[in-house]
Amino acid sequence: MLIEVPVVADDVVVDLGAGLGKVVLLARLLTGATAHGIELQPALVHRARQAAARHALDVRFSKGDARNAPLDDGTVFFMYLPFTGPVLSEVVGRLRTVATRRAIVVCSLGVDIDREAPWLCRRPLDSFWLAIYDSVTRDVPPRPRRDRSPLLGQAAETVAFERPAL
Repeated sequence: MLIEVPVVADDVVVDLGAGLGKVVLLARLLTGATAHGIELQPALVHRARQAAARHALDVRFSKGDARNAPLDDGTVFFMYLPFTGPVLSEVVGRLRTVATRRAIVVCSLGVDIDREAPWLCRRPLDSFWLAIYDSVTRDVPPRPRRDRSPLLGQAAETVAFERPAL
């Protein structure tokens, strides 16, 4: 996701259902982007905060429900099999509200949101699990396409595929 979007330092990455915080931590570490996670389970929030402190990363983890947590500052949103049914519909509706003010990217792993969000345009991507969508709303220009950073690609692949550092 970090490579494909690509996420850059002026992005605000919001992980909905952040779990242990890996996406938030990697987004900050590899791109310098502002990043925060929203997680319903207090024990996972606690562990994510511990990991951030251990690595001295300036990120935020909030205990909360994606149906009512603050989303207004996000530019890139990530969801990994977070929720389905009415909860997914409600969260996608909230993301649409954000997209009426600013172009956003929504990334989902393991869940397709095509039917839930006709206002999102799915990018062609050669990935079975990952889907990346760009917001398309009236009166909001699309997010400018950005070139991938070769450094980010190399660093992210090293982490993602657990390769030894060069």
